Amino acid sequence: MNSIIMSRAAFTGTRSWSALMCRARNSSTRPDINIIELARTAIPPEWLFHAHWAPDGWSFIKSDYFPGFKGDAVIAFHGSWNSVNKVGYRIEHLLFDQLTGKPYGSQALVGTLSADGKAVLARPVDIIEAPDGSLLWSADDTKQIYRITKTGK
Repeated sequence: MNSIIMSRAAFTGTRSWSALMCRARNSSTRPDINIIELARTAIPPEWLFHAHWAPDGWSFIKSDYFPGFKGDAVIAFHGSWNSVNKVGYRIEHLLFDQLTGKPYGSQALVGTLSADGKAVLARPVDIIEAPDGSLLWSADDTKQIYRITKTGK
């Protein structure tokens, strides 16, 4: 798991974990980079997803339409065309602890690969919460917008 989905550093302007990892790879050729200082000041990501999942769009849930989702995030993963095995290609629910405000788990809501994992059915690009609380997500390859709703009572 080496892909970063979110870091508080992105919002605070502090050095991010991804900057540290990028510079660490180049530090042997860049004597001006103090890797120890960079590591000391870097803020690690709050949550990790697998490499090549390619998160394109995300949104925080504001309503109670889906019980237990309020305050959580939903993420559209475009997937990666250049991975040996196709990965990503999904809509993921990232759960946040209501007391700490930190993510603690994730759950796939929609998978857009065939059952055998070889055929791409859609490539999610973005996701938003509709006024009624349902979730709308788009796919660039199918040029369609899909809706996630609850069923039953």
